[in-house]
Amino acid sequence: MKNWIDSGNDVLLVAEDDNKIVGYVTSQFHAAPGKAVVENLFVSENYRGKGLGSELVDECVRNLEKKGAKYICALVEPDNEAIIKTLENKGFSREKQFLWMAKS
Repeated sequence: MKNWIDSGNDVLLVAEDDNKIVGYVTSQFHAAPGKAVVENLFVSENYRGKGLGSELVDECVRNLEKKGAKYICALVEPDNEAIIKTLENKGFSREKQFLWMAKS
């Protein structure tokens, strides 16, 4: 997380209530192509349905656009309808689905 915060390009936002983390959004910005990827959006169960995820997305997008993002996409599990709905309400559209592959 420290590297993410220190990168200068990426956006990591945290929502707190009474010094307790209740939500966060993480994203990466690739300056050369002007592309950003929202990778994680999480809101604690007791805070869901109150607009916190929406606020996090709005602030993340504002920050990414200030950095120069021209294209913003998001990684979302295909069955996570809550996050899909939040992103669609913010102007994101369903595009292609990809297979996540990893090498450790």
